[in-house]
Amino acid sequence: MIQEISKLTFQLDPRIKFLLILIIGFMMFYFTEIGYMIFILGLFIFLSIFEGVFNESFKYFLIFSILLIVDLSSAYITNIWFNIALSTLLYVVERLFVFGIIGFYIFKTTKLSKFISALESLKIPKYIILPFSVMFRFLPTILEEYAYLRDSMKIRGINFSAKMIIKKPLDYMEYIIVPILIRSFKISDELSAYAMLRGLDSEKQKTKLFDLKFAVFDYLIISGVSIFTFIFYIGVF
Repeated sequence: MIQEISKLTFQLDPRIKFLLILIIGFMMFYFTEIGYMIFILGLFIFLSIFEGVFNESFKYFLIFSILLIVDLSSAYITNIWFNIALSTLLYVVERLFVFGIIGFYIFKTTKLSKFISALESLKIPKYIILPFSVMFRFLPTILEEYAYLRDSMKIRGINFSAKMIIKKPLDYMEYIIVPILIRSFKISDELSAYAMLRGLDSEKQKTKLFDLKFAVFDYLIISGVSIFTFIFYIGVF
């Protein structure tokens, strides 16, 4: 059923995605109600289905759902100090996890060139667009480097499980963290040079490869998010 729905893909306008980041990023720290977090989870499940990335996002939605269930269950904990500590921890972890879900969703559903075109159409300054473009390429590249390092360690008979990382943190730093840090400096330089080579820092008018237009789906999504946010703001839920 999910695979059938995923074939009916819609591409949300990058400007709407950028607006969602601002609205949700601000409001989820403003609202303390668990209901708004459930709404965010439902929203991104819906978007991931209709943009064809639900299967790749499922594990993150499952983890976030477990966090929300634990949060709801914490109300039944009688030990007040443990309740406060757990609630505070979940408050921070849930919201950081939302940023992770948003980032994963944007990386999987948005082309860099299209996202840059959207930022330029919003008259975002070049000194903001350039770091965005580098970051957009940097995170997937560094994750690939991490996977390559893990594979090379397995070939040498070194397998870092969670248990091994806890038992031998210095070995983990030597074999994984240090090489990643060294590679990250070189990758960031290469990506910055690549971005400048494409003329992203140029003030001259560029030919746009994408004709960005808001569709009905874009209006429905941003209207729905705005309405639900306003409902939570006035305290209906």
